[in-house]
Amino acid sequence: MNVLIEQVLMKLREPLHDMESISQWKMQMFTFIDRIAELKVSSTNSGSSENISLDPVDWSAARHIAHEMLDASLNFIQTIRDRPVWRPVPEDVRTILEDAPVPERSRSLADVCNDILTYVLPYPRN
Repeated sequence: MNVLIEQVLMKLREPLHDMESISQWKMQMFTFIDRIAELKVSSTNSGSSENISLDPVDWSAARHIAHEMLDASLNFIQTIRDRPVWRPVPEDVRTILEDAPVPERSRSLADVCNDILTYVLPYPRN
């Protein structure tokens, strides 16, 4: 938990330059918040059986992340003419996508959305 708090404090000091950097910064902050919430929930539910529900732990946070994804999607569409029609996937991104193991445990909504914004959205038609 302390490591996450330190990462959040570092993130809060990060400079922001444009709307894209602000959107990515917000998604990363939501990821941190989601991880902290998961740690807090798991520490209080450590004796109970594993939650098999697909419902979010925090509906308010899920709603906020969904709105952020909608904003990112609309920003992407709005600025589509400013980007090339096709961008090759960089080798490091391709390696991450090809070598990533199939998840064995659930991932937070913020993590999944962040991966989409980082590894999928920037490379249409690939």
